Amino acid sequence: MEKNFINFIKKDTKSLVVPLLMMVLGVLFVVKRAGVLSFAVQLIGVLFIVIAVVLGFSLLAAFAPSVIIFAGLLLIIGIAFLVNPGSLIGFVIMAVGFIILINSILRIFDARRVRGKDKDFVKYVANDILTAILGFLLFFLSDSVADAIFIIIGIFMTVLGISNIYTAYRVYKGGRYIDDGTDVVWEE
Repeated sequence: MEKNFINFIKKDTKSLVVPLLMMVLGVLFVVKRAGVLSFAVQLIGVLFIVIAVVLGFSLLAAFAPSVIIFAGLLLIIGIAFLVNPGSLIGFVIMAVGFIILINSILRIFDARRVRGKDKDFVKYVANDILTAILGFLLFFLSDSVADAIFIIIGIFMTVLGISNIYTAYRVYKGGRYIDDGTDVVWEE
């Protein structure tokens, strides 16, 4: 059955949700970096509080007092992240940079095992070295690097969202497809 792009949008708008969401998030990453980072810190705070509550009421907490102490610390950190996210953004960026750096270093050491056994060894190590550099930059130069990374990510997300919408337009513009009720399938 012949359908044009407007009919596709009317009937299958759910296919455009992700590209539109990517575009909106991309623009927010470029325009409102501080707001997005503040929201991310608050979201981490909520996650810490949920983890603390689950740990505090778990069966493990009844047998290990250290779990209660850990849950209490997570609860305090989570509340601090919710109450004052703006002043903790730098700390969170540094923590993420530290985690990325340590993970990359461990992966570089693990890559020694594949040396000589895999022809893509250089690709593994190069990827881990670049990731380690990113972690290093986030850890030591957190604010300026994080701003640049957010701008780059925002631009890429916006471009990808536009590209996905354009692809949907090209694919479904006057195209022939069958809607079987679950997904759009090409008619053969």
